[in-house]
Amino acid sequence: MAESSAADAPEPDPGERGGLTVKERVVDKIAVRAALSVPGVVRQGSGLSRLTGRELPRTLSVVTGGAVAVGVHIAVAWPCSLAQVADSVQRAVTDQLRTFAGLPVSRVDVSIVAMVPPEQPDLPAPTDAGPTQPGPTEPDPAEPDLGTPDPTASDRTDPPRPTDTAEGAPA
Repeated sequence: MAESSAADAPEPDPGERGGLTVKERVVDKIAVRAALSVPGVVRQGSGLSRLTGRELPRTLSVVTGGAVAVGVHIAVAWPCSLAQVADSVQRAVTDQLRTFAGLPVSRVDVSIVAMVPPEQPDLPAPTDAGPTQPGPTEPDPAEPDLGTPDPTASDRTDPPRPTDTAEGAPA
């Protein structure tokens, strides 16, 4: 006489346990992370861009009928193959949405809206001390001392101007 326990009972069908709802903002976050995982895609934007929603990459997703359609706007680093990066973003977004959200993906549209130039390695790096101002320098004894110009001296080289006549017309 064996007693059956609750642990031995079969699991209910997943459809009988309840539903899964994935909000579009969650889909957007997964898509942004997927896009950033692709070599060549870079994050672009400042603090103000983040506040206004203009930071890249950014996405717009629509979940309808259990499937998701995503538009992804990205910035890429120069130089890179735009077609190859766009294809890789489509695959990464599709794979990660299927894996993490469990959603079928009906469409992934990629728009490359910015290209970031490479960093200039030959430019000096900024210092923490801030910009430096040239200080006073000692005069070079090899250079002649021209002295301070006399503000009353008349060394103007302006061309002569016509003088006015009594009637106010030039002479």
